[in-house]
Amino acid sequence: MSLLYPSCKIPSVDLKPFFEENGCVIGDEPTKDQLLVAETINKICHEHGFIHIRNFGLTKKMGDTLFNAAKELFDSPNKESDYTKWSSHTNTGYSSYRSESLNKNRPPELKEAFNIKFPPTAHITNPSLPHTPLSFQNIVDEYTRIMKVAAIRYGMACALALDLPIDFFTKTLNTFDSVTSRFLHYPPCDFHNITQTATTTNNNDKELPPIRVSEHTDFGCYTFLLLRGNQGPMGLQVKPGQRGGEIGGIAGEHDDEEEEEPFGAIINTGAMMARMTNDYWKATPHRVIVPSAELASKHRYSIAFFVDPDSHELIEVDEKYADWNNNYAAADNDDNDEKKTTSSLSYEPITSKDFILKKLKEMEEGGKKA
Repeated sequence: MSLLYPSCKIPSVDLKPFFEENGCVIGDEPTKDQLLVAETINKICHEHGFIHIRNFGLTKKMGDTLFNAAKELFDSPNKESDYTKWSSHTNTGYSSYRSESLNKNRPPELKEAFNIKFPPTAHITNPSLPHTPLSFQNIVDEYTRIMKVAAIRYGMACALALDLPIDFFTKTLNTFDSVTSRFLHYPPCDFHNITQTATTTNNNDKELPPIRVSEHTDFGCYTFLLLRGNQGPMGLQVKPGQRGGEIGGIAGEHDDEEEEEPFGAIINTGAMMARMTNDYWKATPHRVIVPSAELASKHRYSIAFFVDPDSHELIEVDEKYADWNNNYAAADNDDNDEKKTTSSLSYEPITSKDFILKKLKEMEEGGKKA
C-alpha cells in the first residue's frame, strides 16, 4: 500500500547569472549572483530536486511557436502510419496512445509521445522528422540549439553547486548523442471511468487505474520540462522525501499531492545524477494524474528535454560524495550517547547507454500489458 507524503512546494530560481558572459561561464571566478543561484540549487536538489526556472534562453514567443507546432504534430490524421515508430533501440519517433508504462504496477498510460534526438552530424536530417508537419520540422533546429546551451549552462550551475570542477557535467556532453526531447500529448479522457476503477481496485496493484504518466524518476542527469501557456503542470505530482535513485519500471509505486507553478519550465534531477552524487541530490518520484473532471476534458501538452551524458560515459559515484551519508551519521553520533551506524549507499558503475537502454526496455515492456 502506498504512503501519502506531504505537498512539495517547488521554488522558483532565476538562471540569468549563468546566461551572461561573465564569471565561471567564461572561466573566471564565479560571480556573487552565480554563487547565490548555485547555493539555492544545491539546497533544493538535496531536498527533492524540483525547481521552477526562469531566464534559461527560451522566449515566450519561441515557446508559443514550439507548442503550436507540437499540437499540429499530434493533430495529424496520418501519424500512426506516417511517423517513424518509437523503439527502445533508437529512442526516437512516435509512441501511440496507451503504448507505454513507466511503472510495472500501472496499465499503459493515457498519453502519446514523439521523441527527437540529435543527428550524428549537421548534414544528416534528424531521423524521426520525415513525414512530420513542416511547422514542426522548421522549429526543431532553433529549439534544440537553445536547449543545448541551456543544458551546458545549467550543468555549470550544478557543478558549482556541488563544489565540483566547473566542467564536471559539461565535459560529458560532447556529442549530445544521449540527449532526447520528448513531445507529449495527453488527450481528454473519461474521468468518471478512471475514478470508478480506482474505487474498485481494493489496493490491488495489478488493477490500479491508468493515469497520464506513472510513478517514476527520470533516467538521466536533469530534465527540462517545458509547460504551455498558463496550463501549469496540470496534474503533476511530486513525492519529496523518497530515498534512492530510482522508482518506476521494476522499482515500484507512489502517491502524493500536487503543487502548481506558473508558466515557464520545471527542471528536476534524475537517476544518473543521484548515482553520481550517491543520493546527495535526489531523484524524486513524480507522476501526472487526472485531478478533476474539468482537466480530464482538456488536452494537455508538455515538452521534456532529457539531458543525459554521452553514451560512452561511465556513470559512477564521485569520490567526493562516496561517504557523505556516513559523515552525517558521525555528526549525529556526537550528539547522542547511543552510537549509530550506517553504510554508504553506492551504485555499480554503468555506461550512460546501458543504463538508459535498460530503463527504456522496462518502459516498452510496461506498454505491452494491455
